[in-house]
Amino acid sequence: MDIISIIARLLKDTKSLIEFEEQVKILIQNAFTQWVGEIFETLDKTIKQKKLEDGWEYCRSDNRSIQFLFGNVTFKRSLDLSQYFGHQ
Repeated sequence: MDIISIIARLLKDTKSLIEFEEQVKILIQNAFTQWVGEIFETLDKTIKQKKLEDGWEYCRSDNRSIQFLFGNVTFKRSLDLSQYFGHQ
C-alpha cells in the first residue's frame, strides 16, 4: 500500500483531526527513517565498491543505528580489514 492510500485510510478511520495529525506524523517519521536507512546503505555500497577497486579487503557488514530527532535509523555498514590492520 502506498503512502497516499495509507493517509486516505487514516483520514477516513480517525475520529478527529488531532488524532489524524498524530497518526500521519508517526507514519511520516517511520517512512523517513526507513528512507534515510536505505540511502545510507546505498552510499555504503558505493563506497564499498570503490574501496574494493582500490584493493581494500571487505570484512563484514554490521547493523548500525543512529538516533535522529525524527526517529532511530537502522542500516547495514560495511567494514574493511584495513581499519584493523592499518592498510591504506
